[in-house]
Formats: sequence, C-alpha cells, structure tokens
Amino acid sequence: MSRASRGREPRSLPLFPLRTVLFPGGLLPLKVFEQRYVEMTKACMRDDAPFGVCLITQGEEVATPDGASPEFAAIGTLARITNFDMPQLGILHLQTQGLDRFQVQSHRVDGSGLVVGMVTSIAEEPQHPLSDAYAPLARVLELIAARIGAPSAVRPVAQALRWNPLPIVIPCHRVIGSSGDLTGYSGNKVGLKQRLLTLEGVPVTGHRHLQIERPAMYARYQAGDEYCLPSCGDIGTMPMADVTLFGSRDRAEDAGLLPCSSCRPDLHPLEA
Repeated sequence: MSRASRGREPRSLPLFPLRTVLFPGGLLPLKVFEQRYVEMTKACMRDDAPFGVCLITQGEEVATPDGASPEFAAIGTLARITNFDMPQLGILHLQTQGLDRFQVQSHRVDGSGLVVGMVTSIAEEPQHPLSDAYAPLARVLELIAARIGAPSAVRPVAQALRWNPLPIVIPCHRVIGSSGDLTGYSGNKVGLKQRLLTLEGVPVTGHRHLQIERPAMYARYQAGDEYCLPSCGDIGTMPMADVTLFGSRDRAEDAGLLPCSSCRPDLHPLEA
C-alpha cells in the first residue's frame, strides 16, 4: 500500500470546534479551561500529537447544559501545540500552528463531552508561480505577516483576507501597481478608485493613465516605525512594493508612525 493511500485511511482525531478558521501555516492562540479540552491538551502534549480545529456552523464553543455538541464544518485543519503557559490553576494558554487539512468522515462524543472524529487527510493544494502583475499584492501580504510576528504565514494571511467579508485590513482600492498606476478596479472602474483615494487625501495625477503622485506623499520603508518626506535619502526611488505611502502626516501618525529623525517631516511638512 502506498504512502498516499495510507494517508487517506480514516484515523481517530480529537476535535476542537471553534468559531474561527485555522489555515495551514496559520497561528492560533487558545485559552483552554474546560476539563475535556484540558485533558485533550495533556494527551496531545504527552504524545506529541495534533488535534483538529473545525469551524462551528451552529451551536456554542462551550459546553451547554444539555450536553449537545455543536454542528461544525466537515473540513478542518490539524493544530500542533508549539507553546503553552498556565497563568492559574486549571487554565491553559496555548500557542498552536496549523498543519495539514482533513475531512471529517464521521464523529462521536465521548464520555467527557470531547468530540472525536474519524478523519482523512486532504492533499496539499498545488502551488503555482505568481505572475508579475500580482507581485505588489504578495509584498503587502509579506508585510502584514511580518507585522503580526509570523513572517512565514503569508498564505494563511491571504486566505484570511480572502474569506473576510469586510476587508478592512487592506482595502483593495489602496492596492496599486508597482509603477504607481492605479490599475484595474472592480471591473476596470479606475475612476471609482481615484475618487475613493481622493477622499482619503491621496493625490492622483494623469488623464489617460491615472497614477499616484508619489512626490506629494509621505512614505514608510517596509515595516519601519518612522515616516519620511519623499526626498529623504533614496526612499523616493525605492520599489513601490517596499514602501507605504500616506497622503498626510495625520494618517501616518494615526498608523502609529513617528516622524523621521533625519528628514523631520514634522518640521518641514509637505505643502497641502
């Protein structure tokens, strides 16, 4: 029997239904206090074994008086415990990381109320080369992953944004081409993108080819904690994927940035 066939054989797995989704490679902190999950955690740590996280579709995370288990999605992700702490007796703080996906074929509830599933592995999705057109988006995802302290979690960040019905982390009208062009938006409605950016104080120039007016904007390099004038050093010529642009000092400082200690945009602000 091949390894692939063995990987598709059903196997027993303790499940932790939650109102959140864990993606492969993603990080998920958990606070564990129910006895069924405390015992599950002990067993997983003792055997160096994962547990499964599935999204609750109906019901509650915590145990109910009638002992009913929640309904949950049939697709889940293996979670490996990477660190833990016990701030007080009976409460565990876990750090977990997503591994492979699985499908629940059937499940039962044991005497402690723990859901135990019979699951089969799901093959990893094939990876395809990223076209140059999407390189700026890839850089944005890398920066988000770095800022949350998980530089290797680019794919989970992308998946989380994909399924987020309110993409407030990086509104898509703020994503521009590597040349500074506004690029297509919502069916090539570049004019709509221009209006949204203008409302946020972002200067746009051009007629046939609309483009961000980079010399009129403050800039931050990669994940730095300062914002600069566009004339500071060579920041004005750095690739667009390496900088974050701001239409005003207020917007830069609202993002938690400090004025650059070299070019001092607080003392020499851009003309409005």
